[in-house]
Amino acid sequence: MSTIKWKKHQILGSGSYGTVHVASPSEHDPNSTDVVAVKSASFPHAYLLKNESNVLYELRGCPEIVLCFGDDISVENNKEVYNVMLEFAPGGTLADLIENYPGKMSEKLVVFYTRMLLKGLSHIHESFVHCDIKPRNILVFPCRKDGLNHLKIADFGLAKEAGKEQDFLRRCLAKEKSKRWTADKLLYHSFIVDNLVKVPENCDKVISSINPFGSCSWISTHDLFSTHDVDITSCPSSFPRLSSLSMYLSP
Repeated sequence: MSTIKWKKHQILGSGSYGTVHVASPSEHDPNSTDVVAVKSASFPHAYLLKNESNVLYELRGCPEIVLCFGDDISVENNKEVYNVMLEFAPGGTLADLIENYPGKMSEKLVVFYTRMLLKGLSHIHESFVHCDIKPRNILVFPCRKDGLNHLKIADFGLAKEAGKEQDFLRRCLAKEKSKRWTADKLLYHSFIVDNLVKVPENCDKVISSINPFGSCSWISTHDLFSTHDVDITSCPSSFPRLSSLSMYLSP
């Protein structure tokens, strides 16, 4: 447990989740690198922030996910405030990088950054679904001499634990035929079976329509939609014409 007091400085951003400040120790050495980003929300509005800290705790150790140092409850201006301490990203967000980039990014650079994000998402999807991926939620860390940056996924307030719906989709969309479930199998997937209780009784009962064109379930006729009067007795039978059409429809 730290006995050093910390101080919040300028605001980096704010939203429905709360506010993000730059923070450093109260007795800060100008040459020190002890600078963090602190996300804060007052009680009882801190549930999204608490969710984020829980998810980041479970995902710790992945280089493509923002590092969380822990959480804190403080009394600030006579209000209880929940704080989550994160590593500070001096490069801002991916949205800033795209907006301020001189000219157009090369394809190689796009692939370089995309690969980073995919590695992070791959780790996330082992247990969670982020639910809010966008450039503003990707942090930029300038850390390479060649001018390239390291990207990290952040903002996990809306993240959810991966559940049956994700497994259902994976089995639906699997590229390998051997791993892709048939419709018969999917009918008995737990995502379908467990949610049937939510479906109103008899909602899948077939409602039969009465054929308005006759007493049979299927009719074959002619001149129903002709735009002029036709003497049916003088017309040739329609069966030869139907037979000729069926030739084109045969496999």
